[in-house]
Amino acid sequence: MIRKLFRTPIFRSLKFHAPAIYMFSQQNQDPKFSDEIMNKLKNQAQNFYDNIVVDNKLQHVDVIDADHFNQLVQESNQKIIIVYCFAQWSLECKEFKEVLIKNMEKYSDVSTIINIDIDKHPNLITQLQINSVPFAGVVYNNQFVDGYFKNGKFDRFMTIVEQISRILRGENVEQMILEQMAQLFDSKNYQGLMTLTTEALARDNVKKEHPKYLLFKALAYVLMEDLNKIQETLDLFDKQYKDDLEDMNTKQLYQLVQDQYKLVKQIKSMTPEIENILVRINDNPENYDLYFDLALEALSIKNNELAIKSLLTIVKKDKNWADKKAQKKLIEIFGELGNQHNLVIQGRKELGKLLN
Repeated sequence: MIRKLFRTPIFRSLKFHAPAIYMFSQQNQDPKFSDEIMNKLKNQAQNFYDNIVVDNKLQHVDVIDADHFNQLVQESNQKIIIVYCFAQWSLECKEFKEVLIKNMEKYSDVSTIINIDIDKHPNLITQLQINSVPFAGVVYNNQFVDGYFKNGKFDRFMTIVEQISRILRGENVEQMILEQMAQLFDSKNYQGLMTLTTEALARDNVKKEHPKYLLFKALAYVLMEDLNKIQETLDLFDKQYKDDLEDMNTKQLYQLVQDQYKLVKQIKSMTPEIENILVRINDNPENYDLYFDLALEALSIKNNELAIKSLLTIVKKDKNWADKKAQKKLIEIFGELGNQHNLVIQGRKELGKLLN
């Protein structure tokens, strides 16, 4: 410790002079520094000592057996537990371990890596359903939040670690949870989103954000394409939190759920003919006849929204296509639906932008 102190830049910059030593020698029992100055010097020395940087070592623990593993995971109530599964003989595991440690060092105050050798603990690996190595899992509050598998997205893995670390360090918990929910939705991780929303809704200390958490739970059901659960969640929101729509962020999130709900319903209602046309459009995106066929098929099942979007796509790509055939069909649809219909109002607005 003393040697380390001597090597610090502050210590090396100090200069000592004989008069200073003389003042505190036994030959001079009458110090020339007042009590005030002495106290000030003592405080400065204490501050210097308190601010000496001590390297925080990232904690590693080798798992002994299943009971030991369960005991270590219990600590995830207070810190991030990284479950690292590896094989001693794998060069890829060794290389990944270096990357993992390098990225986890700045979270040493809130995390522990527990190492599981797959050859020493085959039963535990089977219980954890680990099929390939290297594997690293994030455990928080006794739940697997996210995992990195071979050739997976390590950036997403570290983003989750960053968010949880900010919560553990006392930052804005509500905002951290919302950010994590948004990222889980964007990455289509419905299992992680369902777990997080369920847990967040059970916590009283973040109750003020419960309306948003409930809407994110609806988005988890969107990813699962469960129409009944989406509707149930929206009904529950309308019953408990309708007044919260005065908040702009909640209102935007509510609208997103509504839009996604409509989209899922459209997908569920697609006929084999529509699916076939969509496949052909994907292969021939510049074939406008296919878009027109899609609009006609959509109209046959009264999916006016899909029909209007298909026709607007044609106008956007070529407004004069087939003697303005798409425009004429749009005007025909608008006339049938009536000027007060939301699809007509929005459709006319978009058509006007495309023609001007």
